[in-house]
Amino acid sequence: MRLWTGWLLIFVMSSLMAMGQEVSPPDSLAAVKPSRKVFTPSPQRAALYGLIPGGGQVYNRRYWKLPIVYGAMGGLFYLSQFNQKEYKRFKTAYQKELLGEVHEFSGLNLPATVLRNQRDYYRKSMEEYYIFMSLTYLLSIAEAYVDAHLRNFDINEDLSGQIHPTWMVSNTSVMPGISLTVKWRSDRTRVTSLTILP
Repeated sequence: MRLWTGWLLIFVMSSLMAMGQEVSPPDSLAAVKPSRKVFTPSPQRAALYGLIPGGGQVYNRRYWKLPIVYGAMGGLFYLSQFNQKEYKRFKTAYQKELLGEVHEFSGLNLPATVLRNQRDYYRKSMEEYYIFMSLTYLLSIAEAYVDAHLRNFDINEDLSGQIHPTWMVSNTSVMPGISLTVKWRSDRTRVTSLTILP
């Protein structure tokens, strides 16, 4: 029994002595891993790549926006093509109605004014969808440009502001007012205060 107690005491003492020794850190150069380069997009390049629909979003590595861009452009293209097809149908029918020839809608006995109104409606819709498609294209370029600008925008909780009532004291009177205090921190604390008179 004493033998086991002795061995246990030696084991505990050696463990405690080992814990008290400092272990030297590994070589600092060997421990440093090469850091990954952070991607910072150029707004001008994003706009240039944006000339290809969705190219600016791919350049900015915002792949989730691609289905939105192509869905909007594809949907508007489909609607413009549908309205163009209907416009051509009613244009042909209207021209044949004026010439007294048989056309696609002859069996419905539609007057020429109805055919003209339908033709004008589909032409207007076709042109509107082409305009919307062009605006969507320009919006995707502008979105890529702005997204590249705002990629490295600093969003932290160091910016704070307070609006509270205050008293403006002059030589002869005291007037109520509103005080706006904005605080932000970077290397040092800065406080800007603005007092608005009533």
